[in-house]
Amino acid sequence: MSGAGIGTFYGVGLGPGDPELLTRKAGRILSEVDWIFYPFESRTGASFSRRILAALELPATKFRQVSLGMSQDRGPDQHTYATAAEAMVKELRQGKSVAWVTQGIHYSIAPLSISTSRCADVSQTSPLPLCPG
Repeated sequence: MSGAGIGTFYGVGLGPGDPELLTRKAGRILSEVDWIFYPFESRTGASFSRRILAALELPATKFRQVSLGMSQDRGPDQHTYATAAEAMVKELRQGKSVAWVTQGIHYSIAPLSISTSRCADVSQTSPLPLCPG
């Protein structure tokens, strides 16, 4: 999905957690993008999102993990969200396509809203499609 100019940012919801319930559209987008950013729990190294994504059998080189505390207090993760958004913006500026995946309802998750806001700042012409899982 990469091309000249500013790349495309996709917010992709992974649905309720069962890999078999991921939408075909979400699967298509994830197979076509250059990079997939996903959250993982920094203390344990576990990632519910990555477990769902494994069913797609995509190349491991497409994935960029974002280390989060996964606690109810999201304050400590604010710097991580900003850093992840900057990494996504860097790829978008190189014409790469980027997906940020979230569990559940994609548009209500803080990391997605932070990333979307920052990625929208890159270019007024860069589309920011959202895809429910």
